[in-house]
Amino acid sequence: MKKASYIFEKMRRLLHSEKFINKNRIGPKSFLRRRLLPFPVIFSFILNQLKKSIPKEQIAFCKNCEIKKNFSRAAVTKARAKLSPEAFREMNHVLLKEFYNDNPVKKLHGLVIMAIDGSTAELPNNSPEIFDKYGVATNQTTSKVPMGRISSLHDVINGITWDANLAPYASNERALAIQHFESIKSLGIDLKQLLVIFDRGYPSLALLVYLLKNDIHFLMRSSTKFLKEVNEVEKSGKRDTVIKISLKRATRAARAELKELFPGIDFNQTISIRITIVTLSTGENEVLISSLLDKENYPYKIFKELYFKRWGTEENYKFFKVSLEIENFSGKTCIAIEQDFHTTVLVANSKSLLSLEAMQELNCDTYPSQDLSPKKYAYAINKSVAVEALKHDFVTALLNPEISMEQFCKRIKGIMKNNLVPIRPGRSFRRIRKYPHRKYHMNQR
Repeated sequence: MKKASYIFEKMRRLLHSEKFINKNRIGPKSFLRRRLLPFPVIFSFILNQLKKSIPKEQIAFCKNCEIKKNFSRAAVTKARAKLSPEAFREMNHVLLKEFYNDNPVKKLHGLVIMAIDGSTAELPNNSPEIFDKYGVATNQTTSKVPMGRISSLHDVINGITWDANLAPYASNERALAIQHFESIKSLGIDLKQLLVIFDRGYPSLALLVYLLKNDIHFLMRSSTKFLKEVNEVEKSGKRDTVIKISLKRATRAARAELKELFPGIDFNQTISIRITIVTLSTGENEVLISSLLDKENYPYKIFKELYFKRWGTEENYKFFKVSLEIENFSGKTCIAIEQDFHTTVLVANSKSLLSLEAMQELNCDTYPSQDLSPKKYAYAINKSVAVEALKHDFVTALLNPEISMEQFCKRIKGIMKNNLVPIRPGRSFRRIRKYPHRKYHMNQR
């Protein structure tokens, strides 16, 4: 089993490696001369979650990292323009590869439960570069707000985001979903162990074929209008059945999409999917389509619970937007906002890695402390406090090879163990369509 300290040590060695620096610098002459902000320092400075002004952040950063000479806002702007945002994504891939290939991760029904969902991010509105690349959102007024389309592939049980994209606002969410899988194929992780949950905006014949051809299990909410075969099952009153769909019946648009994904595809073939209809507490019927054809290993009764696990990705977006302030960007260029975006994912995953270890050490699935006295609720680590504990200390440990990663992890996990919150099951609230205008809520601190 690889502990967080081992994975962070590997990340630290990567940060200081010449190969990593050469791969992720923009321009062949970047970071060649000895500057005030060399590659590892500017990388760590950005990773430190820049939510205050640059001068305020650099004062605290220099103090904690024992950097004797302060640097200016202009120096930061110049240095970060030379750093590819892909550096943060590559660092995240190291974390994923080490954790999922060698650790006993939490599963449900023998599967790693993932979810793909989309959201939007409001971008800085004073940069023509951002307007041109990402596009705008409009409403009934004449105002135009630059907006990005977010898509993420998230492990809802272990709390780790495998891949995330910030794309133009007009991007197709199904195309972004496929990009996630293409991105992680190089990691050597067994995709057959995954079950990916999708909301009802995702079902398409092309996506189903892509997932089946790549041996990726899926569970999707669907409308009865998606395919006539789905509508026929719903009308027949059946609750759980397997159907075959011929690719011959693909529309012109679906055929074009399939040909782009799989040149030379045979449209004479058929695919098999399972249709499951579950009834919600509201009395509404929910239509689910999946690749879990084995009714013995995956009985009808598990599907309602399985699909509900998708809510974990909604909570993850709330964590990104409220606690990590993912829309609170520290720069006004496309490179800067992409750096901030991938930094948020890397920080969140580093937090999750330590949280999982801390929970295992506490055996907190049942007890919130080591006194073994039974409690009313199960407990979890306070995410906001966990992220705050990483601020400054994580980047200091990455920059200084003399700091023991084992001692760093032990200290941060100690803080996490002392900040637990109860998990109250079965809570449900009526959905409010309009909310008071409060960007940052007191109870999300």
